[in-house]
Amino acid sequence: MPDTRFYEQLGPATLAELADVAGAELSAPALGFKRIATAAPLARAEEDGISFLSDRRYVTELSTTRAGACFAQPSFAKLAPEGCVVLLTSEPQAAYARAAARLHQPRRLDAEGAAVPASAQIEPGVVLGRGVVVGEGARIGAGTPQFRFPQTCSGRR
Repeated sequence: MPDTRFYEQLGPATLAELADVAGAELSAPALGFKRIATAAPLARAEEDGISFLSDRRYVTELSTTRAGACFAQPSFAKLAPEGCVVLLTSEPQAAYARAAARLHQPRRLDAEGAAVPASAQIEPGVVLGRGVVVGEGARIGAGTPQFRFPQTCSGRR
């Protein structure tokens, strides 16, 4: 499940809806009513979650997943455990990404809101750099190391 500090839940969706959004085909159309609430990796997915298999190195994880549904190529469909509905697609990872976007969205920060919420605990001497976002309930202690981008990094500063 995505970290709720960074992603909001958009509510559950039926497998039929996720198949439509993702451009996949349900292996068991009669189970299209089944509701899925979250997207997660095979090893961490629960009954209300959806995952994907796109690399045969993870076939064992598919066979033991507790996910309620999984995107996979047709050749892997028979390897899913009982209770895991397979959504058939030639592009499992892309289909999963489209389904995940239906289930979760990135949290947007209110430009007018406080950069440091009242529930955060920041010890004296802590220096916060430009663009830092401090979440609800965060605790930052004195002596916390600052992260600096290396000179060769192409990321923004």
